[in-house]
Amino acid sequence: MENTARIEQSCLPNIDISTLLSVRQNIAFGLRKSDVILKKKLDYFLDDFLNSEAYKVLRKKYFDYMEETNFFIGEQDTISNFNIKLSAYDELFKASALKRNWDWRFLASIAYQESRYDPNARGFGGAYGMMQFMPNTGPSFDVYPDSPPEVQIEAGMRYIDMLYNAWKKIASREQRLKFTLASYNAGKGHIEDAVRLAEKLGYNPAIWDDNVELMIRLLSDPKYYRNAPVKYGAYRGPAKTYVKSIYSRYMIWRENE
Repeated sequence: MENTARIEQSCLPNIDISTLLSVRQNIAFGLRKSDVILKKKLDYFLDDFLNSEAYKVLRKKYFDYMEETNFFIGEQDTISNFNIKLSAYDELFKASALKRNWDWRFLASIAYQESRYDPNARGFGGAYGMMQFMPNTGPSFDVYPDSPPEVQIEAGMRYIDMLYNAWKKIASREQRLKFTLASYNAGKGHIEDAVRLAEKLGYNPAIWDDNVELMIRLLSDPKYYRNAPVKYGAYRGPAKTYVKSIYSRYMIWRENE
């Protein structure tokens, strides 16, 4: 269960998972002895895939997430370190955010998390650009892999604004921002599942902190994701950590302006 332990540690860094509970166990496919050709093909696939960029992206997304996302969360990480600008794209963030009455630093914090401000970034599942749009979402916001930075940022702001408006039933602005971030990362459907689970299990469905965020882990458990009220199936992504990292960074930037 090392994978589960590493996911939990990404949310609770004080957990020590270094203790070995058994000798290292192998994972294997079960095949008939007569499936010689299939075994060779599987061996070839695994040897190739474990050395591929796709595997590295998957591993980083689910298990090495906190190593990178904690960059700004620390005693030394204040806005004073960035008293001139946060990125080369600050003016674009400001212009786009101003159109919809948003704090540009919120948008900038998301862009940092997604791509480290790299407009040419390529990520998990074909995600592209500074705001890491998925191929099936980007065109809806008129953004494509070769779109210039200003188009990428504007599309990201439009998407964030749309998600924020979709959570208008959340009274607290802080909590609503966190639901927005979670939806940007996991997709609104999975977060709606987490809300329904929270309601079913006696948590507050309108509060992210220590309520709906706790349901994220349950969405990886077949006991929950295969049964009502879950509609969108399993989710094993880092939405809880994602929200914490972006919002914490954003507040640091605001408070140390």
